[in-house]
Amino acid sequence: MKDIERQVILDKIEKLYQQEKHEQIIELITDADRDHNDSYLTLMLARALLDSSVDNEDGMADAAEAVLMMIRGGASDPLWHYQLARSFFFRGRIVEAAREAIKARSLASNNSDYVKIAAELEELYGLCLQELPNYKYSYSKEERSEIFSIVSDRFGSITSISDDSDEFGIDIDILEIDADETRPYDTFITMGLGAYDMYENNGEDREPYNSAELMVYIPADWDVHKKNWMKNYMRMIAALPIERKTTLGIGHMFSNGAPISPWTNMVSSVLIAPQDVEREYGYLRLSSGRTIALMQIFPLYREEMEYKLSYGLAALIKRMEHISPIIDLSRENVCLRVDKDSTLLGKEIDLAGDDGRKYCAVSRKIIDEGERVGYMKRHLNVNGSMIADNDSGWVFMAGTETREFLSNPYNIKRCRINTVCNIDSDILPFLNKPYDTTVFRKPDGILAVVNDPPREKNHIPPS
Repeated sequence: MKDIERQVILDKIEKLYQQEKHEQIIELITDADRDHNDSYLTLMLARALLDSSVDNEDGMADAAEAVLMMIRGGASDPLWHYQLARSFFFRGRIVEAAREAIKARSLASNNSDYVKIAAELEELYGLCLQELPNYKYSYSKEERSEIFSIVSDRFGSITSISDDSDEFGIDIDILEIDADETRPYDTFITMGLGAYDMYENNGEDREPYNSAELMVYIPADWDVHKKNWMKNYMRMIAALPIERKTTLGIGHMFSNGAPISPWTNMVSSVLIAPQDVEREYGYLRLSSGRTIALMQIFPLYREEMEYKLSYGLAALIKRMEHISPIIDLSRENVCLRVDKDSTLLGKEIDLAGDDGRKYCAVSRKIIDEGERVGYMKRHLNVNGSMIADNDSGWVFMAGTETREFLSNPYNIKRCRINTVCNIDSDILPFLNKPYDTTVFRKPDGILAVVNDPPREKNHIPPS
């Protein structure tokens, strides 16, 4: 796009913005023959998606986050953080919204664009502050005392407690239990998550519980740096359900696609039932009536994570029967040489009029971690030709990708469309849509077209 064409679009966007015609802004930007690396236009698209959102009932806030995560270098832009804060706020993720608002404020100096949103940012931050007390959960004094007693009886005397509370009051302490003659390893257990009621959303085959705490076994000879990393890692996972008002459960995995620490190539962790203890030890039953499940964090290599997604947790654990429950950051990878079954559908997807174009680009959040498609768009190259003769032009994203995740080219993979269909068959009705079609997943879980350009104009690229 030439500079003069871009300026015409920006002028139109500003006029439409003043008229509050946000849907027309979305259509204008998505239909434009623009450079998709144009960060400012992409930011304007995110803004329009959010401006058209009503409490995210139409899924536009989810779409806005997916769009924002495509902007490299956005983390240094206060406007980027402001729009990301809005996307979190509209979805009730108040703690994350407050954090992004603070980042926007801290980057505001010497940024002339900031004055355009200063009042709105302060208003948003004020609304977050009003809601934040609802995210502070704590045990009663009696419950804390009872938990200390139960943990000491089952896992050994508590050596120390690492206190931690962030600026928003999310309190996750770590109970530390040193190795002794019966347990040649240290035990860390979180203290705070269990005060948040995650509901009894844990399956019929397990005992009902209100919430959870997390635990790990670590080598007794770990130095202070590794121990501090593990404490912070546990707090990060423990804070997620509180910040997002969601749940944790056995089998849940956590990964951003990168190694979880500087000392390992493992990229994920899975929650499992506590190992090497009686089943009863996996539950803390308090006299107040609360039942708290203990869940053990166990790191995984990428291949192990993929195996679990394909065959389930029970199959992975069976392959790990000889692996110690004590975390070893350089242990054997039990799935390194596993030949997985083909993930292709039995019948090759036929894209009408696109003979041989069977490939696509897909986020590893989908292809490796098994997340559903949250955003898909069919692209043409800027010169009107396909990236490759056998490329369909489709790009599939989960919508949960972070800026850091997308900044690593390894996290976007080229594969057959059939592979993505096998993971998420919801995309099937859209695969023959014309180029420049954009599809988002709504809050009700249904994929819907945001823009649907005329087939006769855009469907077949020029030769």
